[in-house]
Amino acid sequence: MSEKKLTTPPLRGTPPFQEGSRKNSPPDKGEYPEGGRGLNNLPVLRTFRKELRNHLTPAEAKLWTYLQRSQLGKRKFRRQHSVGFYILDFYCPAERLAIELDGAAHDSEEAQARDHERDLFLTYCRIKVLRFENQRVFLQPEAVLAEIAGHFGWLTRGAAL
Repeated sequence: MSEKKLTTPPLRGTPPFQEGSRKNSPPDKGEYPEGGRGLNNLPVLRTFRKELRNHLTPAEAKLWTYLQRSQLGKRKFRRQHSVGFYILDFYCPAERLAIELDGAAHDSEEAQARDHERDLFLTYCRIKVLRFENQRVFLQPEAVLAEIAGHFGWLTRGAAL
């Protein structure tokens, strides 16, 4: 199997372009380790993740004040955690829960298609994605936190069905 050559650096929240890559499709079975193991915080993204952590958007900074130091349900959250070539705004490893904050940049059809592709990949990795608009973090922070906490245990509840 030939190695895929990266031609551009990754953009925030999107994987780098790879020659022969498919748009809007989940990976083929066997293309990634089952459940996404071994894809967390790839070394190639370390500097980029650190830069994003040091330059949070206002909405990310606001939500982080509620999530840091295990304040929400005693669950540890990470900022700018990567899974594969996707960088998540927030990630709770114990719950396999990703939190994404969406601003105006996510309104276009192209951005929504990229978000859908990303969600398919994360679902394949058994990670649940919760999306919130930036404004909601400022206007209804308690509702956002309640919705996040309401998804704690989703993995075990889903297995019981």
